[in-house]
Amino acid sequence: VGDGEGDGKFFGLGTKSQSYVFVVDASGSMGRDYPLGRDYPPAMRNRFNRVKLELIRTIGSMTPDQKFFIIFFNSDMLAMPADNLMPAEPIFQCEYLEWMAQVPHGGETEPEEALVAALSLEPDVIYFLTDGAFDYRVTETVQRHNTDEIPVHTIGFGDNEGERWLVKIAEESGGQYQFITQENDAMLNEPAE
Repeated sequence: VGDGEGDGKFFGLGTKSQSYVFVVDASGSMGRDYPLGRDYPPAMRNRFNRVKLELIRTIGSMTPDQKFFIIFFNSDMLAMPADNLMPAEPIFQCEYLEWMAQVPHGGETEPEEALVAALSLEPDVIYFLTDGAFDYRVTETVQRHNTDEIPVHTIGFGDNEGERWLVKIAEESGGQYQFITQENDAMLNEPAE
């Protein structure tokens, strides 16, 4: 960790920046099957663990001059136990990725509080990933609180139930939207020729 290129891409989305907040769905539906390959035990082969692996890849490849923060949401918000964005130094990468690995999934899809918290950290970029539908009011809340015009890249993961609002949040903030299926995820992760 800590000696990567720091491109900041999350599931192939985004560009290099100095600070990132990851807002990640930890609802019950994230436990749905998601084959990661035979090298992984059956309990690891679900959507939530696939996203955790991507967090490890993205944050683990950051350079010490970059900063990160992770916020999970389900019926409640679960923020990384830090007061602010943390530098991507190996000691912090290890500490918070270990914390992240222990977070369980369960509950409903309620991202509003987590997105407001992410915006309050004033990062350069926010990634918002969910596999579920959520209330329209969330789009209005994000627009109202995003006074710094922070790009919010949105990812529909496995299911595109929330696509309409994910596209709206991305467009209004200057971010990008991407829908990840198991098929295009496999293509994203093929090694470059």
